[in-house]
Amino acid sequence: MSIEFTQDTEGIYWERLSVVFQRAPLGKRDPVKLQETFWNSPIRCFVWDGKELIGAGRAITDGVRTA
Repeated sequence: MSIEFTQDTEGIYWERLSVVFQRAPLGKRDPVKLQETFWNSPIRCFVWDGKELIGAGRAITDGVRTA
C-alpha cells in the first residue's frame, strides 16, 4: 500500500469521487457539484492508494480561521 496526499484537482475523476462519498456512506453526490465545490475550496486534500482515489476532504475558510 502506497498512500499519497495531494491538493491538486488535476487528474481527479469526479465520478470516482462521487462513488467514494457514497461508499463512506456520505450519500449520493453529483460529480459536477463535487468538482465545483473542491475547485472553490482553498483547503482540500485528496488521498490516493497508488493510482486509486480513496478519499478526499475540504475545509471552508473566511481567510482568518478554517473549519
